[in-house]
Amino acid sequence: MYPDRYPVDALICLNVEKIAVRVDSSLFHAMTAMEMATEYGFPAGISIVVDEELCLVGVITDGDIREALLKDHNIDAPVTEVMTKNPVVVFEHTPVKDVLDEIRRQIRESGRVRTIRHAVLVDESRRVLGLVDVGKLARSQSWRWDTIGVIGLGYVGLTVGVSLAEVGFEVIGWDRCEDIRTSLGRGVPHIYEIGLAGLLRVQLEKGRLVIASSHEELRRCGVFLICVNTPVNDTLPNLLHLEEAVIELTDNLKPGDLVVVRSTVPVGTCRDVVAGAIEARTTHIVGRDIGIAVAPERTVQGRALEELRALPQIISGINPWSTEAAVRIFSKLSPSIIRVDTLEEAEFVKLVNNTFRDVSFAFANEIAMMCEAYNLDAAKIIKAANSGYPRNPISLPSPGVGGACLKKDSYIFASANSKEGVPRLAEVGRRINEQVPADIARRVLDALQQCGKKLSECTIFVLGFAYKGEPETTDLRDSPTLDLVAALRHEVGTIYGYDAVVPRADIEEVGIPWKDAEEGFVDADAVLFMNNHRSFASLDIYGLVERMNRSAILFDGWSFFDSDEIERISGVRYMGLGYLTPWVESR
Repeated sequence: MYPDRYPVDALICLNVEKIAVRVDSSLFHAMTAMEMATEYGFPAGISIVVDEELCLVGVITDGDIREALLKDHNIDAPVTEVMTKNPVVVFEHTPVKDVLDEIRRQIRESGRVRTIRHAVLVDESRRVLGLVDVGKLARSQSWRWDTIGVIGLGYVGLTVGVSLAEVGFEVIGWDRCEDIRTSLGRGVPHIYEIGLAGLLRVQLEKGRLVIASSHEELRRCGVFLICVNTPVNDTLPNLLHLEEAVIELTDNLKPGDLVVVRSTVPVGTCRDVVAGAIEARTTHIVGRDIGIAVAPERTVQGRALEELRALPQIISGINPWSTEAAVRIFSKLSPSIIRVDTLEEAEFVKLVNNTFRDVSFAFANEIAMMCEAYNLDAAKIIKAANSGYPRNPISLPSPGVGGACLKKDSYIFASANSKEGVPRLAEVGRRINEQVPADIARRVLDALQQCGKKLSECTIFVLGFAYKGEPETTDLRDSPTLDLVAALRHEVGTIYGYDAVVPRADIEEVGIPWKDAEEGFVDADAVLFMNNHRSFASLDIYGLVERMNRSAILFDGWSFFDSDEIERISGVRYMGLGYLTPWVESR
């Protein structure tokens, strides 16, 4: 019989008499048939509507029934009032290689928005023969997608590239920066990530990961992951890197290839910019010849390799085979896949995740700014507000919210808000967070002057230059500490710096002399803890503070230390977010 030509697990042959429902059946009969289907090993949630000759009349799903009942249809209503009357069908003599194209054509012409999981297999008289599992059929034909090109080998591309190699794919990595390619080819990562160096060397030695020396080496790939940076210029998204990556990519695209956008992009970018560039520069038709999918990166720096294997992966394709191909790839990394219906939904998910965090932090930082007027400890207030109260928690304030993601993604999110007159909460929150480092600098300078210090003779020691300390990273991009240093640099005598993981050379490269954690306290007029690296909490802070000049300021941006204990140290003022120990002359 013809259906034997399908891959075994992609075809479900139905015993129509047992599973299908007649055209004169009710919704109740359809629900019963759906329940029976699973007993015979057939898909749940779908029923085939047939006539007396077992010819296809329509398809009805459990979703259709739920929607009908919510609209006050009676459970005894006929299935013909609810069913889809023009379901996607595959005729039995359609060559297997053309089935997916035929399914895509019918979806496109019907104007459907949602993808489908099954198509109905019929003979020439439309008598039902079975169901075709669209995803399994796509996967069975995707053998050529086992070689993946990763374009952009930064924090996103390098971690996903070595992870895909680890689970068995052949990965060809490409970055436009020659120095990065050279370093990675030697097995030396240019970024810090726990476990990355060892995993990189292993995959290079096994030959599963190759760092390309030229862009042309990507030509043998069937899948291309775009992982380039998408910065903002004056709050507006800059897609230049993405556009350049797609333009370079078009020379290597072949019919059947899949392009997956992993970069964080404005809503609509994949359909308008990526697909548009491919069709403008090639003869390929996106959706017919070339697949496109969105699989946004959502890992946190410092735990990226761990989270790639644990976090749910958001996936959407421009059509069913694009979706299923991307699912096939990322399901090797993560046990949890969340399919969303459109490219735009997947693009939006990442922006929603990061913007929510940024706005949440902004609220905490606004509390800290307000606390300054009353000389209150913001961290204590928030901890009290959260304690035992299930409808929070409020985030703790911080000395600014930086990093290449949070600092730009809120602006990308805000750029999607095109409604006139609607306040852009994300943009306001971002501006609050950006104001914090300068606000801290002003408070420190004011406090030093209150202590009778001449600012031009003051020495300041800053701990924590990476944009965050936990999970630890060496990333200095958009670090609030750099903004703080910029605000202090021309106001005080000398600034020294230290970070638990950022190399000394990187700190000195931004013009700040290095001192180690203990040496920096000696003769300092102010010591500022700017990130939350766990090692800071274990410092002998009381012994170290004794080495500072008198009078001195200790700024504790992450509430590492007990303010009451610090206050007992003669000649030292404790400064938290919103709070400064009152100056007492006798101290």
